[in-house]
Amino acid sequence: RARNATHYAPRSRQTGGTFGRPLEVLLDRRTRALRMAYDLVRMQWAGWTTGDRTAVLTVPLGYIGGGKIAYDALYAIDVPRKTLLLNAARLDEQRLRDLSHLVGEYRPDSLRGFPSMLVLLARFLDVEKIRIRPRSVMTGGELILDWQRRFLEDAFGGTGFDRYGMWESVATASQC
Repeated sequence: RARNATHYAPRSRQTGGTFGRPLEVLLDRRTRALRMAYDLVRMQWAGWTTGDRTAVLTVPLGYIGGGKIAYDALYAIDVPRKTLLLNAARLDEQRLRDLSHLVGEYRPDSLRGFPSMLVLLARFLDVEKIRIRPRSVMTGGELILDWQRRFLEDAFGGTGFDRYGMWESVATASQC
């Protein structure tokens, strides 16, 4: 760590550990600002607007979308950002049923998550006879397969948008 690191207001972030164990990185103020700007642009490309209710299926790795979700909690709410953080760790039938009902009650304008997790959620929403029509469905975290894209677009009635980004903020890409 550089001696003058505190000048840059570093914050710790952790990767998902795709290739082994998670890696901790420090992101400076400028990098975090650029990442937030990119996130806003890509969400707007997908149809999200300020004030939209958003539901995010995520595996808790720490701070997600400004909120913090405990590993054993079912969900958390980031009130200022109107974001429902859904804990997708240890998905089983009961947890998917519970998450489906939370999403149904919340009625998100925007839905985000791993493609595989969103497919599972969409199937449970269908089984539970819960219908939502978010304006935007955004995927990331893993490669979206063609059948998953078609399935999600049919299930939620719109176009899906995929993105790729690294917690280290080294590389990022998004559909527009």
